[in-house]
Amino acid sequence: MIMTWEYPVNYDQDSKDRIRYMRAKLSYPKEDDDQPGGGLPGQTTDNRLDLYMYNSTDEAVSNTSGIENDNRDAGDCGSDEFCVWMVIGGSTVRGFLPGDWTVDLENAETHNTEVNEFVIELQYR
Repeated sequence: MIMTWEYPVNYDQDSKDRIRYMRAKLSYPKEDDDQPGGGLPGQTTDNRLDLYMYNSTDEAVSNTSGIENDNRDAGDCGSDEFCVWMVIGGSTVRGFLPGDWTVDLENAETHNTEVNEFVIELQYR
């Protein structure tokens, strides 16, 4: 399952309307707690969500798929949850073309997963 968010990213070198950082922050439970009997045989209750970022021409910019579970502890992350952050600087935006960018939230498992928090921060100069 994939959910997509679209947001504007500006980088105008001649004015102060240029992005400094774009941050995508995600936290979610390590395990799914609403599966009857702890899940069906052959299925897992483990959760795995990843973020995929694309520029205005749908070119892949970054993703969190390479972050292993041991390193999914960004920010103020509880012991029973995973937290991943993606941080993109203004120079990356300039190289990948400003415009309407998207972040896809992808669930790698077959069961529904609760999202505790998902935030997109756009910090301008």
